[in-house]
Amino acid sequence: MMSRFLHPLPALAILSMIGTLPLQADLVAHYSFDENVPDDLTVLDSLGRNNGTFINSSNVLRGIPSPDPLLGTACGFTLQSGVNLGTDPAIRPSDQFTISWWMRPDTLDSFDRIYETMSGTSNGANGIRIDLGGAPGNSVRVLLRDGNGITSTTHTHSLDLRNDGTWYFVAVRYDSTAGDGSALQVTVIESGEDHSPQDISAATESPLSLGTGPIDLHSNGAFLAADDANASGTNDFAGALDDFAFFQTGDVHGVVSNEDLSEICKSGALSISPDTAPPVIETFSVSQSIVDAGSPTVLSWSVINAESVFLAPGIGVVSASGSRQVVPAETTVYTLTASRENRNTVASIQVIVDQQLLPPFISEFMARNQETLEDGDGNNSDWIEIHNPNLIPIDLGGYSLTDNPGEPAQWSFPPGTTIPAGGHLIVFASQQESNDYVDSDGNLHTNFSLKADGEYLALISPVLERPVSEFSPTYPEQREDLSYGPGGFYTIPTPGASSQGSGVIDFVADTSFSVDRGFYTNPFSVEITSVTPGTEIYYTTDGTEPSPRNGTLFLDPVLIDSTTTLRAAAFKEGYEPTNVDTQTYLFLEDILRQPQSIAGYPDTWANKPAHYQMDPDIVTHPLYGPEMEEALKAFPTLSIAIDPAHMFGRAGIYQNPQSEGRSWERPVSAELISADGSEPGFQIDAGMRLQGGSSRNTDIPKHSLSLRFRRDYGAGKLQYPLFRDAPFGDTAVEEFDFLQLRAGFNFAWTHRHYYQARHAQYNRDQWVNDLYLAMGQPGTHGRWVHLYLNGLYWGLYHVHERPDGDFMASY
Repeated sequence: MMSRFLHPLPALAILSMIGTLPLQADLVAHYSFDENVPDDLTVLDSLGRNNGTFINSSNVLRGIPSPDPLLGTACGFTLQSGVNLGTDPAIRPSDQFTISWWMRPDTLDSFDRIYETMSGTSNGANGIRIDLGGAPGNSVRVLLRDGNGITSTTHTHSLDLRNDGTWYFVAVRYDSTAGDGSALQVTVIESGEDHSPQDISAATESPLSLGTGPIDLHSNGAFLAADDANASGTNDFAGALDDFAFFQTGDVHGVVSNEDLSEICKSGALSISPDTAPPVIETFSVSQSIVDAGSPTVLSWSVINAESVFLAPGIGVVSASGSRQVVPAETTVYTLTASRENRNTVASIQVIVDQQLLPPFISEFMARNQETLEDGDGNNSDWIEIHNPNLIPIDLGGYSLTDNPGEPAQWSFPPGTTIPAGGHLIVFASQQESNDYVDSDGNLHTNFSLKADGEYLALISPVLERPVSEFSPTYPEQREDLSYGPGGFYTIPTPGASSQGSGVIDFVADTSFSVDRGFYTNPFSVEITSVTPGTEIYYTTDGTEPSPRNGTLFLDPVLIDSTTTLRAAAFKEGYEPTNVDTQTYLFLEDILRQPQSIAGYPDTWANKPAHYQMDPDIVTHPLYGPEMEEALKAFPTLSIAIDPAHMFGRAGIYQNPQSEGRSWERPVSAELISADGSEPGFQIDAGMRLQGGSSRNTDIPKHSLSLRFRRDYGAGKLQYPLFRDAPFGDTAVEEFDFLQLRAGFNFAWTHRHYYQARHAQYNRDQWVNDLYLAMGQPGTHGRWVHLYLNGLYWGLYHVHERPDGDFMASY
């Protein structure tokens, strides 16, 4: 049985495409609207395939400023003008397509057409209509009909458009094969935003269901800013259009990714040139592939469509076609790299000297495999990867692996163990009693395992009777689920494949803070250190993650004289940086004076008024005011540090409270701080989402949250006796995948109905769960905390378990 970790490659010559992949769709038509000759009726297709014609050309305003100077100029259309694009299939897509453009509406009227191929107005019609939607006509609506006479697919984007000169980037993506509402994706985003892929994702919406199949083509043409060839003004778009592009299925799929759509939004549809053909290596040959030492051989090649050609090793830049005599002193693999823009084509040839192949070597191994790779028995055994650098297969029969320099033949490969040309073989170091153990997947297993704290490891040649690859005297102490090889530590293990990029020498030692998190009344200074020599430490106080590109280089102690969330990480060239450490310092005096306006934070959440201020009526109340400081220390503090953009930016979870799923989870630091020192607390990195049902409504200012503990962020689980002192805490587990931070909705003062607020019952949910526990039944444990976001007081929250599958498995 062949191991699933054998990865064959073509022998003798390897041709492969590497580099940035092309746009995942074909640009089939593009209208830059750079026309500036008043009497010219032609609207040029930048690709020269399908020119359009201005309708009522005299009513078209040419040469108006584009949303970005990179795009040249734009055209403005009155209510009695537009563009007739004709009937070419390129501009009348049907099944898999992307249409993108910039627009600046001057008037906002119901059903004004931006793009039209629709024939008729009933479900019996077919085609595409993109307009400003129903009353009040200030949204982008997409309507698709396939002529089945029964159903249609439609979606109106939730962003309200303005006719105050604002430009909007719009994209409509459709894939009839998706089979549900996600087939249609409508993106609308204002100019001036960052336009990152995350922003594109946040600005993209889909209908709940799909009512159309492929859209049938018909005899009607396609029109821009008009509903027909006459542009009578009844349903015509009035405003400016620019960079109108059509992508369809050509050689590849026609739906543009968020990443590519972000680039189109930033730099225009022509900035990513889908028709840029890759370089082609027509031939790469050698006159003699097997020679004696000191004997010459000739390399010859022919390349087309390349801007540069590079031949290695030892030669450098060469012409597109040519030959070169070489005299290799030892067996050598020559590599020809042809480049054009961001695309490379690579071909390799091997010249064998004195019949000696290149020796195989240990290219990667893992001595602390927790969850990276399972063997055929379902165990996370240590593993060793052997690479064949030759362009022909080799037989490892007789080679041996050892972790003992005094026992070179400790475990030997059986005869017939072949690694394909350029391939890799995984051997599991599982300390089997038998030397010939093979698991159910066909993987070989050694009779020794690897020591995580470091030891000798070597691959021994049966001919030379000495190591051809070794880690001597020992490899360094290993990290959990990180691999090691000739290049150092690999932070992204690639068992059975070539490593991605170079490894790191070692890991920067974690940062230490001279003052620990907690409550303070007087100013102090904090030293941040790492014991690794030569490190640079960067820190932030705004919730963002520090790095050499973001934050302040630590040179002097950091003065802390008010509530501060201090985050730091240490960096060193060639080393893996530390994770981000977070310490929150709380000063109750300024917390009680927390103002309504916070620098760097928005004054609206999801288009509703934001609320930050600590209520002055309570803080200054003669009865309650004096109790506030003790009240803020009565419950533990849960301090969340988060990039404000992840919370309140265009793609922020608080600005999009009704969005859900893993794509709306954001990385955070969570610290539990006890004011009286009654418990040690914790700090853990996690993911955070908004939680709840109706409480996610934009009318509700205080939303529930949840923390998700994943290895993506750090520790895969929270391990802490969180509910030890809660009712029935002796039955609570101390390991968590999920914690819910309940803000309160029903029977809470934040509820939008007056009678709910009047009957607020904050302990009701936990009281019922405690009753379940009292009866010996499963119930969720809970407790109260004061929640802070980047040092801003966020309110009283109920932290509790969630009765899901992980919860049931825990109990």
